[in-house]
Amino acid sequence: MGKLNRYVILGVVLAIAIGVGIVFYSTYANKNTVTLEDVFAAVYVGTSALSENSKGVTAFIQEDGTIQQMTRDNIEWGTVINTADDIVLNGQDHITLVDKGTGNVHTVKSECSVHSGYQNSSGYLKTSGIYYELFNHGFEDYDENASNYRSVIRWGNEKQHECTDVPHYLVADGSDEESIFMMTTKMIGDGEFGELNILQYTPKGNEFQIKEATLREDTLELSLSNIVSNSTHLYVMYLWEEDSRGEEELRVLKVNKETLELEDDFLVGTYPAEEDPYFFPFNQDAFHVTEKELYFVTGYGEVQQMDLQNGAAKTLFTLEDYTRGEWDIDEHITFNDDQLYFIRFHEQKDVHVIDVYSLGGERTATYDVPELQKMEKKGFQTRYIQDFEIIN
Repeated sequence: MGKLNRYVILGVVLAIAIGVGIVFYSTYANKNTVTLEDVFAAVYVGTSALSENSKGVTAFIQEDGTIQQMTRDNIEWGTVINTADDIVLNGQDHITLVDKGTGNVHTVKSECSVHSGYQNSSGYLKTSGIYYELFNHGFEDYDENASNYRSVIRWGNEKQHECTDVPHYLVADGSDEESIFMMTTKMIGDGEFGELNILQYTPKGNEFQIKEATLREDTLELSLSNIVSNSTHLYVMYLWEEDSRGEEELRVLKVNKETLELEDDFLVGTYPAEEDPYFFPFNQDAFHVTEKELYFVTGYGEVQQMDLQNGAAKTLFTLEDYTRGEWDIDEHITFNDDQLYFIRFHEQKDVHVIDVYSLGGERTATYDVPELQKMEKKGFQTRYIQDFEIIN
């Protein structure tokens, strides 16, 4: 059984458990205002969807290291959505908006209930002023053909909040300023998966204009990044397992944004199958594209650059005074305005720090965040950093 089958089936099993076997007990309480004037970053700390009675915490971080915390019903792979006017925080049954100008907190009840995201699967569509977040709902009614998988988009703005079903399992997702892009695959039985398709959802009033295309017959082994875009193309990194050679390949798909046609599938690197997984990109957000280059950060802390014209890749620099542990739950990388931001627990300092790097490799700033507690491993109750956003 390939890695795709193992990972997807695990996700399906968890989704079924969430849908039919678990009762979530939740209350909703929060602050009335948050001071965002000096906030430059935010993290979401949550637990597994299988953790009962747990809360997710959003920590707003100021440059002096102080934080303000807001609790919400736990969402596995919950996010922080940064829009032009508000910070949007999704709970299981509620949506909270924090006004970036006044700090006022406004909570509305959602028309759909959610428990688990797809990992850093949210964003803001600047053209329409719409926020969105994608959620993994699992099977509506499980059958032996595994044919009725369901995802949900929560989306809207200050005045409207909608829920739209997407009848697919999502392999990868992302957005540009106008549209949400989702790569999907269908289960065809016995742990096998069908062709790889792409959906483009563009908001029009109270609904989406939908465009769909087939990219290729084979699906992805395992997506390792979000879908990122420049002005002309979409890119996603994935794992391909070559059983015959005992090798695993990091590859990137290049998709034309206008036609939704697959234009290229190029090799980034090859690794022995028994290699530990640290050569994978650091997390789904550790992947960035400009008009000429693509950047990603390996689990070893190596920042790689790929030339989009010829596919040549090289190591630009390595994250300073950092060594990856066995399973690090206090770390996350994101890119913003062509800068790399890295939050982690610094063992020597005994505090969380945020390092800022230029794409040229210069560490331009470091911020200590002593008020953010170190995460502890406690099975399903383990709390870990699930999203890290820069607040402009």
